[in-house]
Amino acid sequence: MSEHRMAWLVTTDDAVAVGDPWRDHVLLTTEGLVHRRLDVDAEAMVDEATWSWADVTDLLVSAPTSRTSKPGLWAFLRAAAAEATGWGSTLSSVEVAVRIVHADGTDALLLLDGHTGGGYPAEDQEEAHAMLRRVLEDPGTLPQIRNLIAQPDA
Repeated sequence: MSEHRMAWLVTTDDAVAVGDPWRDHVLLTTEGLVHRRLDVDAEAMVDEATWSWADVTDLLVSAPTSRTSKPGLWAFLRAAAAEATGWGSTLSSVEVAVRIVHADGTDALLLLDGHTGGGYPAEDQEEAHAMLRRVLEDPGTLPQIRNLIAQPDA
């Protein structure tokens, strides 16, 4: 799988994930949303729930903000320094909260795994939120959003 990232949005082979696509995440497809989690015992991803775009009125994402532009690099360097000094080597990830608001007024709160240890840059999160709004307005734009994440300077 070739990954590209914009804050907590990550490209997969044919979709976009919110959160770490190798652990608990929400997959955005042209048909709708799929909550996927890692089943450690089976060593495989398991689909927990699905929603069609017609059933979703809003998708709210909340994640910690980093003070650096390269939070993953700093998290790795902290873990490497801790390992080198004997203080342990915990390379942790942040939690990404996703609230899916349904057309009937109910909602679902999912706590997903992020792919960085220190939050996401504010500018990247703003851009990711704008991309998410475009997909909510027109799910048909998902392939274009995926391409924008993969090639941000194109």
